[in-house]
Amino acid sequence: MSSNQTRPLLPDFNGYFPSIVELTLVRMFMKHGVFKAIPADGILLSKLSQELNMDHAILERFSNFLVTAGILSSPTPGYVALTPKSELCCLPLMQLCYTSAFDSIMNPVVQWSKYFGPDGLQDPNDIHGLSVKLADPPFHESFRIDPEQARKVHSAILLSLISTDMPITGIYNFGWVVEYSTQAKAADRALLVAVEGGQGQALAAILNENPEIPPGSCVLQGQVQEIEEAVDATGILGAVKKVTTTPFDEQPTKGALIYYIRRALTGWSDDECIRLLKNIRRACAMDSRVLINECLLPEEPSISVAAEDLFLLKFGGKKRNEKMFAEIATRAGFKITRVLKDLPTNSAVLELVPIE
Repeated sequence: MSSNQTRPLLPDFNGYFPSIVELTLVRMFMKHGVFKAIPADGILLSKLSQELNMDHAILERFSNFLVTAGILSSPTPGYVALTPKSELCCLPLMQLCYTSAFDSIMNPVVQWSKYFGPDGLQDPNDIHGLSVKLADPPFHESFRIDPEQARKVHSAILLSLISTDMPITGIYNFGWVVEYSTQAKAADRALLVAVEGGQGQALAAILNENPEIPPGSCVLQGQVQEIEEAVDATGILGAVKKVTTTPFDEQPTKGALIYYIRRALTGWSDDECIRLLKNIRRACAMDSRVLINECLLPEEPSISVAAEDLFLLKFGGKKRNEKMFAEIATRAGFKITRVLKDLPTNSAVLELVPIE
């Protein structure tokens, strides 16, 4: 090709590569406490490296990149300060969620091409998601192997439950349950069962909003670690019965008025959701209801919601819209009677009844 010939234009991939570096450096700075060590008015890199016992040269190279990415600022040469982005990185919720997501999900994400190579684009509709083919421990099994990672993820989930914008109360009216609880036939029956209910945050919120529902008629079901932490609960959860279960055990509480499932089904594949719901269906009385409280997948999701949906491939989960929930409900022996939405958060309570 002569020097005066125009070279063919190549696609600009340069924007992708800095993102990979940025994600990794943010994780490293969180892990080593670099963001937290930078005071509000900034600090000399030489002083920062001494305080953190880090090599000045490598810290400078890393910091230079984060300055160009807008994560840090450099008011004067050799000086670094936080920006609004890195200030967020100092928050406990951000640190826990970012590090647990990076450590648990990033490895399989970068290997998607390997997973989907031999068989093409097939939905990993399995409890282990992408983990098996990638020789990566299944999500929940990895917690047994790495208890420290389990603690971080558990803490991140707990913090997100506390600070989430997804409301627990104010969507579904439990007034009819209050009225039912006054009748003689309610005496020998569980009124409200929180399936996969964690430490009982949602159940407590419901009971606090509806204090006429007797806590002694309610059941909190969860896995061993969660129930161990909830068993000594005081206040409104003190009288609630606590039952240790795993997601796919036979449902131990038979004939309850309501089985309540919040933020659990998103983490499971369709087949596993159906298995869980079928176990509940076998335990149902014909007047039982199942309430599913989840965020719905919008018709036009934001990029962050779409990314979160794909991250769930790690363990076979997915975000679902109304139609998708209706399909798994029908296959499990239920029908959806009502969908009560909270429009600002795109969350909903779906009410299911058994199909005769």
